[in-house]
Amino acid sequence: MEVEAVLYLYKEAGEIVKDVGQHLQASGPLATCFVQLCDCEPLVRSDHWAVQLGLIELYVRYGRVFAVHPELFARYGQRVLEAFAGNQGIRATDPRVVTRACFMFSRFLKLARKQIVPFTTQLFNALKDLMVVQYIPSSLVPVQVDGTLPKVVIKGTLKAEDQACLYEAIASLVSTLPPEQMRPAVQMLLKQPADNLTEILRAPQARIAMDVRGHASWAARSIEAIATVSKAFGMQHACTAPDWEEGLMAAARILDRFSGQLSVEVGLWRASLFLCRRMVEVLSDQFLGPLDTLLPLLYTNNNQVDLTELTIFAHHIVCQYHKK
Repeated sequence: MEVEAVLYLYKEAGEIVKDVGQHLQASGPLATCFVQLCDCEPLVRSDHWAVQLGLIELYVRYGRVFAVHPELFARYGQRVLEAFAGNQGIRATDPRVVTRACFMFSRFLKLARKQIVPFTTQLFNALKDLMVVQYIPSSLVPVQVDGTLPKVVIKGTLKAEDQACLYEAIASLVSTLPPEQMRPAVQMLLKQPADNLTEILRAPQARIAMDVRGHASWAARSIEAIATVSKAFGMQHACTAPDWEEGLMAAARILDRFSGQLSVEVGLWRASLFLCRRMVEVLSDQFLGPLDTLLPLLYTNNNQVDLTELTIFAHHIVCQYHKK
């Protein structure tokens, strides 16, 4: 209890400092305290959920010190990264800690991105088992009275929102790599969800027919993971364009495969539209070819609200390219 109170007061102390960055640059008292905190291994490795939550807040509040004093990252940076990605953070036993750590992870990475980028592959390998998009049989996700589907989490995996945070965090590092390293890293990050789509497309129809809704939901979550990764990229990352085009065509084939087979919306249509929206920003003119294939498939949806949303999107595209 005393440790939690001290951590809370330390965090609040930072609120009264007008320019925390300047304070850290000058190695003020709060910066000195943060170094002492990182130096206390028993504290950093605490297994108490409240202490873990308090430390996560402090890592993000004062983590900028690693950018202004790179020598401190060399000494303590890996310890903090291990705490974030390990049993004191993303792999904690308390779900409150897990969710907060996943959400704050990308914010911490931005604070000292230059120092952390060399650890990109190491971080991905440490977290990739948690980033697997699992097939969940539809029998475990019964349709509710109002027609919605409940959110189900398989034991030992992350909630979809937490998993999305990890994809977004690692992608933010990948997008800053040199071009010769960036594309292999993008392929590494997209491989698992892309492999899911390939498996579904190659599966015999008899297997799909046994659980159409379960496989369509699996495809939707995999497409959404690809779209989430793309949020860190733009037209300036031209070397990655072939990988996004490949993802778009896979999404088109998935939409075609499940066309007319779903009585309940499992997120496949929305995930595909999400991917299309992202590709306007990422591919620019190169998106027009895949869009020609995708748009008719998206318009097979009979939901009036969805069709209105799609029409607004189509209008946005026309305006976007008309400006050019």
